[in-house]
Amino acid sequence: MVKDRPLGHRIIAAFVNDSRPGTDYLHYAPFVKFLFWTGCRPCEAIGLRWGSVLPDCSRVHFHESIVEISGRKVRRKEDKTAVKRWFTCPDNLKELLQSIRPEHPDPEALVFPSPKGHSLSDLELSTKEGIKMTPYNCRDTFITLQALQGHSSTTIARWVGNSSKIIEERYLDRMRLDHLRPTNI
Repeated sequence: MVKDRPLGHRIIAAFVNDSRPGTDYLHYAPFVKFLFWTGCRPCEAIGLRWGSVLPDCSRVHFHESIVEISGRKVRRKEDKTAVKRWFTCPDNLKELLQSIRPEHPDPEALVFPSPKGHSLSDLELSTKEGIKMTPYNCRDTFITLQALQGHSSTTIARWVGNSSKIIEERYLDRMRLDHLRPTNI
């Protein structure tokens, strides 16, 4: 693990390279990559079915989720904001999906099942310097990195199923303030 690599890369590498007996981290590596590379909500990735991925894996349709309510997993026919959206996959994501796609996938089968074939539960990704990281942090990382690349809040909002106002308030304003300094008087 290289310390100067971004934390997202280090977390992905930890899942990919974990070879300890009795762990399932390698099984979860595609799920973790998907979260970092799409910025989707964890419940959207958990509920993603092969029928929502184009056969060539070039696009993903986010339109449902699996959430836990009172300890029970519930399939919802919409996401948190009821915004159905298509996400065009960059090459690395397309290759990832193609690598895990069964030859003739059942459209109802989960893209990211648990090792026992059930729907996933949220994972703790890492505890770093006393900070607990959850799958939702992958979404925050994606949004922040896209903003740093110069993508507009409107574009990012469409990708992640949010409003540009939320992207501006929660991410861009904070980033701008971090770089601003008061003028000497």
